Amino acid sequence: MKGFKLHPWLILGIQALFLFTGVWLIWYVFYYYSLLWLEGYSYFTSLPDLKSVLALFPDDLFKYVGAYFLQFFYKPALGAAIQAGFATWIMLCTGMMVMRLFKTSSGILWLSFIPIPFYMFGQFWDLSLERSIIWCLSVFLLMCIVWIVTIGKRLTISMNNCFQHYLVMILIPILAFSLSAYFLLGYDKGNKNQEMFGKLEYLGDHQQWEEILKLIPPQEAQQNELKRRYALLALSETGRLSEQIFRYGITNPREFLFFNREEPFCRNFNTLFYRSINLPNEVIHQCYQLGIQSSFGFSFSVLRRLVDTYIELKDYALAKKYLDILSHSSFQKKWVEGHLPKLESIKDMTPSYTMEGAPFTIGTFLETMSSVYDRYPDNRKYADLLLCGILADKNGNSFYQVFKIIAQHLYANGERIPRYYEEALLLISPHEKDILEKYNISKDSQERYNVFMQLVKTGRINVAKRKYPDSFWSYIY
Repeated sequence: MKGFKLHPWLILGIQALFLFTGVWLIWYVFYYYSLLWLEGYSYFTSLPDLKSVLALFPDDLFKYVGAYFLQFFYKPALGAAIQAGFATWIMLCTGMMVMRLFKTSSGILWLSFIPIPFYMFGQFWDLSLERSIIWCLSVFLLMCIVWIVTIGKRLTISMNNCFQHYLVMILIPILAFSLSAYFLLGYDKGNKNQEMFGKLEYLGDHQQWEEILKLIPPQEAQQNELKRRYALLALSETGRLSEQIFRYGITNPREFLFFNREEPFCRNFNTLFYRSINLPNEVIHQCYQLGIQSSFGFSFSVLRRLVDTYIELKDYALAKKYLDILSHSSFQKKWVEGHLPKLESIKDMTPSYTMEGAPFTIGTFLETMSSVYDRYPDNRKYADLLLCGILADKNGNSFYQVFKIIAQHLYANGERIPRYYEEALLLISPHEKDILEKYNISKDSQERYNVFMQLVKTGRINVAKRKYPDSFWSYIY
């Protein structure tokens, strides 16, 4: 395009604005919760502890710099800007090299977009930002070398006019950006899974259980173990577990928690579960186990959760300790200041660690819930978790023995019995003749049970299961 007279710096600036805006939008719109998760999983402090580790292991320098940037991801808009800034920096450095190396650079600044897809290919899984920092530093050093080499005499490399056509100038940046966007959004399905898990973790941490259930329909819970556990926890927190548990694909009581799994998402979920059943000591244990998974042996999400837990326990010394640690990061001061009134309110209180009665038993899910329910026999949530766990274990005899005890507290005055308990009791009723007289079981459940069993007795089990697909009877048969 012969009449094209824009200055190279202006062209480079327009390209940088285009790239920065596009990458920022992708990260902020599609990976909002991934940015939050990256911040929570990272840790940075100005205390000398981390610097002394850096002095001993200088190869962690890039990790330390990455941790400094990651703390700003606490605000996703800033996190998206940093991610976009890395790509834009690489493009700008490449563009400056093009301007130094080519005789006429205005028409070929599209070359500055060539490295971007290669960089974006691995950006999403750069959890510590080490790769991004190395990329930015490498292209900057290369640009400095080119600048020094050409400082005395500019090179006069020329390029064929066809490569300077205005269509090439427009299409190459668009194609390079499109390929980069594909690497972020469509190439690896794990990216979207990470975002989904990050969102579930955020919603669970903020106790938005209704949003979790909207996010996880039963069909998806049946296919994914993490989604299933979040759905079961949300059902428990909203009081619907005993009415809907078998819609979500549970196969055994171990699926309420993660056992022998060290992945951060699994440990985070366990922490949320133990918080929901008021076992602060186990919350602390899970937090420390989770901290081990972090690059620096601790993380912001662990520190914040420890502060909240120790404040609930009225342990002033330990809550203050972790608040002090958080206060030495660049972006946690506001969070710390918001918790100082809570800290001062427990200053003269005695920590609530001592409990009367038998200690909690933390073992299998059923052992844990038996221990919790024994301490709080009037708590319906704990009763539902225990009873539903026994149902998931397909143990009708144990269910009836436990239900008889729980019913004395929760169903002694003719209260309505939840659906799955009715179905389990009806299945046991041929062997326990007084069940129908002792408990208030709806006529609708009795009619459905009679239809189901008639189909089973005539050899049409598959028909019965299709007719009542989410029933306890289908689960048993």
